[in-house]
Amino acid sequence: MQIMIVVVLNIFFILFVYRVFSKRIAVLESKRLPENVEKEMNELLTTFNQTADRNIDLLDDRLDRLKPISEKAEKQILLLEGLLKKYELLKVSKPVFVSKKEAGKVQPSITGGIAAKLYQNSVLMDENALESKPAKKKAIRSQRKKSVKSINQKISQFSKKNLSPEEIAAKLGISTEEVLFKLKLFPLSKKS
Repeated sequence: MQIMIVVVLNIFFILFVYRVFSKRIAVLESKRLPENVEKEMNELLTTFNQTADRNIDLLDDRLDRLKPISEKAEKQILLLEGLLKKYELLKVSKPVFVSKKEAGKVQPSITGGIAAKLYQNSVLMDENALESKPAKKKAIRSQRKKSVKSINQKISQFSKKNLSPEEIAAKLGISTEEVLFKLKLFPLSKKS
């Protein structure tokens, strides 16, 4: 029986030790869990910061490459605006004077309706000839007025023949809108 008591006491002692050690192991495990979580959080933050730095560097590089391109685009826009202003000045029906060498290169479609007609009817001159002879300037002005008057007369003749504005524009080499505009102005010019 003594042996039995000793065995039972040993079993209780082993259970007691097991119970104490298991509680301590559980406490230690609970402390290690936050350390693992903290390590993982630190790794995630480090990775996030590295990725953010890489993205910022990429954006900076792209912005640096974009600056010269945007400057070039601004220059092109200014150049196009200048060309547009020149085109609008030609469209207002100012006469076109070019040297004889450049005369063959100019396309009537570039200058617009009336400007193209004026160009075809005007005398081709050198730039220096204009500055030296004011009498020629007057002659060119009167020729321009005559050509505008002749276009207006032709428009009125064709409209009396009941031609459509599209047909008139095609025959005279001017835009349909210009024909319509002049047709609307004819009654006003007769009143004054």
